[in-house]
Amino acid sequence: MYNKKLYPVICYITRKPVVYNEGTKWEKTCNRFLWCYTYGTQEEVEARIQKMNKEKPAFDDHSKRPINWDEIDHFFYSEQEEMY
Repeated sequence: MYNKKLYPVICYITRKPVVYNEGTKWEKTCNRFLWCYTYGTQEEVEARIQKMNKEKPAFDDHSKRPINWDEIDHFFYSEQEEMY
């Protein structure tokens, strides 16, 4: 067994769950999604997230991606393994 390195990520929860395979036996819903991988300490990333949730900017300061607050309820801190 090896130690897996975890990286800080920003995730978000949607106001309404997204439905996949609607009307089939494989139908599932999900409301938690990855926004981006990020760098910094947990405290730094959580401060960034708190600022985003409080100020509700139209764009993410770091990636310049638009944020649709009609669909996104809030952002939260998480960790996961490197994607590649």
